[in-house]
Amino acid sequence: MGRATSIPLNRGSSDGAVVDVAIVGGGVAGLYAAWRLATARAGSVGEGAPFRVALIEATDRIGGRIETVSFPGLPTQRAEFGAMRIATWQRLTLSLAEALGLPLVDFPMGDDQNFWYVRGTRLQRADLTDPAKVPYRLEGEEVGRSPQELLDRVAARMLGDHPIPTDRHQWDRLKRTLRYRGRPAREFGFWNLLADSLSPEAVHFVEDTVGFGTMTQNWNAVEALQLLYADFGQDVRFLGFAGGTDRLPAALARAFTAAGGEIYCGNALTRIDAGTGDGGVVLTVSNRRSGTSWRVAAHHTICALPRRALELLGQTGSLLEPFPFADPAVLELVGSVHRFPAFKLFLAYEEPWWRELGITSGRSVTDLPIRQTYYFGVDDTDRALLMASYDDDRTVAYWQGLAWTERDEPSAPRLEADSECGASEAFVAPPEMVRHAQAQLARMHGLDLPTPYLAAYRNWAAAPYGGAWHVWRANADSIAVGIRMRRPLPEWNVHVCGEAYSGIQGFIEGALTSTELVLQEQLGLPPPPWLPSDYYVGPRG
Repeated sequence: MGRATSIPLNRGSSDGAVVDVAIVGGGVAGLYAAWRLATARAGSVGEGAPFRVALIEATDRIGGRIETVSFPGLPTQRAEFGAMRIATWQRLTLSLAEALGLPLVDFPMGDDQNFWYVRGTRLQRADLTDPAKVPYRLEGEEVGRSPQELLDRVAARMLGDHPIPTDRHQWDRLKRTLRYRGRPAREFGFWNLLADSLSPEAVHFVEDTVGFGTMTQNWNAVEALQLLYADFGQDVRFLGFAGGTDRLPAALARAFTAAGGEIYCGNALTRIDAGTGDGGVVLTVSNRRSGTSWRVAAHHTICALPRRALELLGQTGSLLEPFPFADPAVLELVGSVHRFPAFKLFLAYEEPWWRELGITSGRSVTDLPIRQTYYFGVDDTDRALLMASYDDDRTVAYWQGLAWTERDEPSAPRLEADSECGASEAFVAPPEMVRHAQAQLARMHGLDLPTPYLAAYRNWAAAPYGGAWHVWRANADSIAVGIRMRRPLPEWNVHVCGEAYSGIQGFIEGALTSTELVLQEQLGLPPPPWLPSDYYVGPRG
């Protein structure tokens, strides 16, 4: 069992509440906003008094797309069903962890014992440039090139005389000016760019070995280059939170409630109506337990939500005309990003069978539907935890076909584990899912495998998340849209923040930087004293 919650989560309601700021969404962006506001002075709102802040979360847990679980029988291991790592250049997250007293540890990505299993061939790192071993019909100068070298060729063709940027500020400047084939480079999709520069077999080689289906899809080509070279570049080192990523939202929630804030779990926003003036609004919230609605008046409202949750808000009624997330102009902004599904399957074993191959940690990659396998630690009992599948994009549909159906989900077994953020929403995997995963792992590793004693999965395509992360569409001006989303309709104090519309999508850093810009630009907060003064948070309006 996991750690019992020590965070006061209010599952009731408070009809008629009046607050300075209402925050909708209890993921890391919403919790960060709540903590920053509750520990600041309100300035023009409240004449220097502390902000009155309420956080409203639709589910029964906090943390959003962070979900850390301790498996039964593995008390010291943590299954990260959601976000699991940060890069060493992501200084806002690193500084925040230090300010909250949260230690970080290395997150290994593997060594020469890890491998790629593609087209029935097991390749070590050195084999990726061996034409006799690579099972792809590469052409001309592609022969003998590694997947990274092929991507370097693609980047060079698009960048022309521009060097590869070395920091986010340089990337943002490049996004405004870079042109390709006489047009703004952002108008091109990355898949189109790959096909422009590589043979079809080379495109498949890159797609199969990179691990993420998302990376080679047809999203904004400039943003894709930033992801490949800045976020997942060869020199990037990753860290994780000691004890689990959920330590971050839990620490933020504890600090927020200790400062007098209230977290209303199991309460879903259903309407936004006009307030008494000055851009304030009245929120109507439905309590899941009682089935009743209650109202809260807020001078500012921060929607710390992903795209799908915003779209669901746009389907509800409202007296406010236009309703912020039903207005066509705002819906166009909301639709500027793709939402990508992702799926994780964890298997717990009585022994770490992968050590027969000399593998201790990190990941191996395959073109089989499991796509990425991560090897985690061994407990004092010698039991071990394996992330058997970390997959995204189209391969999620493979596992959905083996998962519990929507009809079965209400009675399907859940993983009986809690963290400080609440009960796990992961399902115990059906036997047929486990059988398919075991068969692929056996083929990939060339071993006869023991039977796992427990298996559980999480599908992030489900509502209200609608996906695990987001990427900018081709032709989207990410800088302009990001600025607009911080106040989609100028006459209303309704703001959007979070990973989806940030400059660092797919990472906690994106959620935090997007939120920090809302707090500074829209609510007048100064930068936090613990953040290095030279850190580039993002483009300002």
